[in-house]
Amino acid sequence: MNYFSKNITYYRKQRGLTQEQMFRYVEISRTSWSNYEKGISEPSIDGLIRIASFFVISLDKLLLEDAEGDKVENEVQEEELLLSFIVNELKRLRKELEAVKKEKTRKMS
Repeated sequence: MNYFSKNITYYRKQRGLTQEQMFRYVEISRTSWSNYEKGISEPSIDGLIRIASFFVISLDKLLLEDAEGDKVENEVQEEELLLSFIVNELKRLRKELEAVKKEKTRKMS
């Protein structure tokens, strides 16, 4: 599947750029850039290379990977790592609490 139009819109918005700024930066006409984002047309290989270079990504990533899907997947992975960290910290704290309880019980005896 070709994600080009979806990806250029996503990457442009992620960088806080307008369509007007983009067509100036990559030297593509306003109409062409708008048509790319709408999925009406696609640039030449030279245009693809300029766009990929501007976003500092590979052509594969620009054309074949869902940038928004990657974002969601990365967020899920980050949440899973955070949850794992929290669970491990809770286990560590539980062990420390048990050790404190045992020490307190020993001193009271």
